[in-house]
Amino acid sequence: MELSLTPELDEFVRQQAQEHGFPSGSEYVAQLICAERERENHDWAWLHEQIRPGLGADESEFHSETAEQVIQRGMMRLRNHG
Repeated sequence: MELSLTPELDEFVRQQAQEHGFPSGSEYVAQLICAERERENHDWAWLHEQIRPGLGADESEFHSETAEQVIQRGMMRLRNHG
């Protein structure tokens, strides 16, 4: 993959690579991409952990609410707890 940068961005990448101890701008950019991928994977894992209990819940544990009711309840909580 080739990446074209403006002269200003190219200089910024070179400076950042040097400041952070990377031998080249390419390795610095590759590390940024890896870090973003890890962050996304962490976010999806967190979301999965949050919804897992609901996926296995018995139907009797649910109750019906419209989106408007949920929004109203949230707004009330914000007003009460600022």
